[in-house]
Amino acid sequence: MVILAFLLSGMAQETPASEAQVLGLLLKARWAEEKNQLSLAEEWIKQAVTIDPNNPDARYLEIEIKSNRLKSDPSEQLELEVINLLQKGIAQYPNDFRFPKRLGILLVKDSSWRQRFDLPEAESLLLRGLDAMDPNRPDLFSDIAESYYYLGQIYATREPLKAGNNFEKALEYQPDLEWAHFYAAQNFENAGLFRRALQFYVAFAEKVSFIPRSTQLSLQGSIARIQCLVLRTDAALNQLEKFYLEQKPGADFLWDCSEFFSRYGAYSLAQTTLSWIPIEKREAQWGLAQTRIALLRHKPVEALNLAIAGLAQFPRGEAGRLFCDQALDAALLSYDPGAYAVLSANADMLEQNPRTRFHWRAYQYGQGRKLEQAWFEGEVNSDFIHAIQLSGQRWGEKAAFHLFLARLSLGYRQYELALDLYGKLPREVRKDPEVVLEMADVFALAGQNSKAFKLYQSLIRKGSSNPSVYNNYGYFLAETGEDLPKALSLVEQALRLDPQCDSCMDSLGWAHFLQGQLAPAELWIRRSLQAAPNDAVRLDHLGDILFQKGEQEEAMRYWSRSMTIQDEFHLQDAFFDLLNKLDPAL
Repeated sequence: MVILAFLLSGMAQETPASEAQVLGLLLKARWAEEKNQLSLAEEWIKQAVTIDPNNPDARYLEIEIKSNRLKSDPSEQLELEVINLLQKGIAQYPNDFRFPKRLGILLVKDSSWRQRFDLPEAESLLLRGLDAMDPNRPDLFSDIAESYYYLGQIYATREPLKAGNNFEKALEYQPDLEWAHFYAAQNFENAGLFRRALQFYVAFAEKVSFIPRSTQLSLQGSIARIQCLVLRTDAALNQLEKFYLEQKPGADFLWDCSEFFSRYGAYSLAQTTLSWIPIEKREAQWGLAQTRIALLRHKPVEALNLAIAGLAQFPRGEAGRLFCDQALDAALLSYDPGAYAVLSANADMLEQNPRTRFHWRAYQYGQGRKLEQAWFEGEVNSDFIHAIQLSGQRWGEKAAFHLFLARLSLGYRQYELALDLYGKLPREVRKDPEVVLEMADVFALAGQNSKAFKLYQSLIRKGSSNPSVYNNYGYFLAETGEDLPKALSLVEQALRLDPQCDSCMDSLGWAHFLQGQLAPAELWIRRSLQAAPNDAVRLDHLGDILFQKGEQEEAMRYWSRSMTIQDEFHLQDAFFDLLNKLDPAL
């Protein structure tokens, strides 16, 4: 025990009489404490303090015994005594780790103490205690581990990556801290470090002697689903299904798995786990989730069939309205005329919402009905719909209809379908600068860079003053790595045209980074994040810059935020790129 290590250190040397007396009394007090004779222990400590009022070991043991008494006989007066003694100890013995460490742990266990007694933050106290400890002294390893463990508890509520690192640090000093493995895994999972989370979950499962069945199921389920997400193999999926069939954790587990996989853009896994839910457990939410995933997987015909089936089962209420909405989008994206009868039968629900009403009119037009004037002029709180209305007023209903479908397809990232629809626009519409810019962007997103760059160049030759032309061309050109100086020049021109364009700031920073110019890269990316602090791509960019600067811990923090910001579309493409930076495979 640490107190004895302090008490017995230096005993080989000759000890003055007073020190010997104090040492003897403290050893007696420790013995009495172990026998639960707290009154006797307090009496011996009182004698020790009388002999040497400045002895830190006596003061600390006094606090320890009063704390033990507090467990069996809680009172505000005794609490106040303990707090006062700890504060005095911190002030009187600034290099003694025990006082700030103990107070810090007390505050983690019961945060109300801080409000009631106007105390420092637990984090600062624990860090102060750590600073006072020699990390190379084996007799302090358990105290160091305990400090990191409680720091992990503090950070778990707001910084899961930092929490995971602290639990991992605790295990470096005390590997037998069973639950530190579990908490490390839990926080690394929340931070997006899935390989490391898996490692600690498995270690916990191997080390723990007994846990309740509910915790055991949660643990095994976490291991199985993370393996699926990271490995993406049939074997991992089979293990997840085997766990579900054998352990019977219930349909809620499959819901959690599906939401987990969707969050990280793993839509195929999300749809598969939903399909395992027994028919009798499939309520409206099941059909809505399956339909949404089918749309995101670019399967509009499948989505339409699911939505129509859901609408037949849940024809009214909020569920019916949502199924109508999904069926409408799926019908528009699939050009399926067969949905007309079903949608017409539910026209009352489609008319209730401005968005679905607008989409319903467009679908009717696609089936041969004339668009009403209200489609072009109705007031709606949507920039998307307003832009389509303006295009209809300018170019007519056919052009507006195809633009509407193209932009709807783009919203679901169906780039090839969008390009096909742009191709159906009248020639005069396809020559409009705004439409040319849209087409260039979609070509670039679809990976057809040469076509995209030709369109950007045509706009620039015509003297475009639209900053998006220069910004988007510069960004996509920089991504190819073909002509970085030109890319940089293009984005700089975009910012001259619109100095407040935060997307342009991100592009400029990224172009600087790709040329190895880290200082301006960081400056511009940080400026862009001030305008959009939760932009997953910009967070990823800043992480890359900081990593190249050697600031690995900060880079990890930004990559973690990018991974966990829940931008499904970004993670559908970038999941493994981010994971390999955050948590490389061994």
